[in-house]
This record gives sequence, structure tokens and C-alpha cells, in this order.
Amino acid sequence: MAHPHITYRIDHANEPANTEWIEAVFERACKSWSAAGPVSFRPAGETEKPMLEVAWKRANHGPCRPFGIDTAVAHTTTTDGLLQIHLDLDRTWKRDGFREGLETPLYQTLLHELGHVLGLGHTPDENALLATDPKTERIQRSDRDGLWTLYAEVDPGPNDYAIYRDDKLTAVLYGLRVEGASEAQFFDADGNGRDELVVWRMDPLGFGQLVAFFFEGTSRPVRTMGPRYGMVDGMARVTLVITETEERLVVLDFPNGKRLAHIFDENGVPVAFKGVLPKFDQIGVRRSEGDLDGDGERESVLR
Repeated sequence: MAHPHITYRIDHANEPANTEWIEAVFERACKSWSAAGPVSFRPAGETEKPMLEVAWKRANHGPCRPFGIDTAVAHTTTTDGLLQIHLDLDRTWKRDGFREGLETPLYQTLLHELGHVLGLGHTPDENALLATDPKTERIQRSDRDGLWTLYAEVDPGPNDYAIYRDDKLTAVLYGLRVEGASEAQFFDADGNGRDELVVWRMDPLGFGQLVAFFFEGTSRPVRTMGPRYGMVDGMARVTLVITETEERLVVLDFPNGKRLAHIFDENGVPVAFKGVLPKFDQIGVRRSEGDLDGDGERESVLR
């Protein structure tokens, strides 16, 4: 997992604009993330090895995906333990705003990439800053909730899911609980013997979203799957089940007797299920306890 306190260095070689305003835009992006959650950034000292390097690259550059073969204007990568943000030197850059014609906004781009540096992945939420092609230059609620889930050290509230082990609080998923509209269950979504915490929404405002949190030990989630939309339906009873043939399913039972399902693949991603659905007596029991690290000890979630 990424660190909440990042030291950085900007490589000014080949930069396409004035050094002073590039640094100002980068510092502004850093301050925006620091204002959103318990994270911070500072320039590395002259003799200090930075945790993050920001550099301008063009076309083929080392083992990274080349610029120019798709619409990507930047990417975040890790080489020998060094986090790196690469920006496409062949783009026409401006300070901020949105993409207009051939101009690419540096502030929005850096803000998005710093989210990746902090450990946030892409989301299908089109309104989020961490959307694949963001339409905003502001950190949105879902981005902030992800940040706090990764790094916060504050007590859980009524809108949070709290995970305990032996009555000791070990992790909090912030901003995910909606009274009467969200559900949570421990479930081995990827079949590796360790449970994930799967959360889904049943209300219209949740758009049928489902997200799985993958843990390293029991302290913090290290990655998420989703949210993926349209996975559940407020009219259906939702059950997560492992069949006799080890298929891991999200099963939707509707009042009219109709049954639909999605199957988790080896990465814990639900995809369309095309097989014969299990009979009713094969459906499992929803669990509020699970084993996040595979050590045989149980964790529980307070709902």
C-alpha cells in the first residue's frame, strides 16, 4: 500500500513550460489531497531519496506503456520501489480547466495521478476524479471516502463499516454505509482462501453498485474491486454463494421467481454467469464474520 506522507522531486529536464508555474500547479494538487484527508507531501531534500518522482516523457520510455498509442496523457508507475508520475511531453499543456481541443490541463492530470500515488484505483463512477476519463478537477466524495478508508485513524461513525478482531477495531471503511440501503458480507470473492468484505447498495441512488475490499492482514484494504454498477437490484434478495463446484456467485432472487447471477472470476471481478444456476438449497448463509488474512482467526463487521 502507498504511504500517506510522500516526499517528491520534480525532474525539470525537458519540461514544456516555466518551472515556477509547473511547481505551483503541482503544489496546489498536493494541497488539495492534503485538505481531503490525512495525507501530506513535501519536496525531498537535496541528499534525500524521494518516494515520488515527476518527469516528462515522450513516446517509448523504458518499460512503461508508450505515449501516443492511445489517449493517455499521463500514468503512474513504480520502478525499483520509486513511485513515478510520467507526463506526455508531446501534449500541449495548460494550467487548469478541462481538455479543450489540443490543450491538456496540468492541474487536473496531476490531481488524478496523485490519487493513484496514494493507492486509489480507477472507478466506473463517472463523477469521480478517479474515473478513467475524469470530467472534474475536484476531489469528489467517493475519492475522499477511498482516501479515508486507506489512511484515517478516527473512530467510525454511523455511515461507516467497522471491522473488529477480538473486540479490537482493526479497519474502517468510511462513507459506505447507508442506513436501510447498504449490505455487507465477508466472502472469498477471488477463491484464494482469504475473505474480502463485499458491500452493495439496494437503493435507487446506489445504482445497484457492488464493491469488494481486499485486505493485507486485517489493518487496511490494499485494493478494491469496483464499485461496479448494476450488479444488484433493490427488488431482489441478494446472496453470495460458493457452489459445490467452487463457483463464487452473486445470486439475485426476485419476488416473481426469476433468478439472475454474476460469477466472480479469479481476480474477484463479477462477470455475467452463463451456467446452470444453483438450486435454492445450495444458497449460502450471509456471514457477518470472516477471515481476512487466512490465519484461521475470525474478524467481524459492525453494521
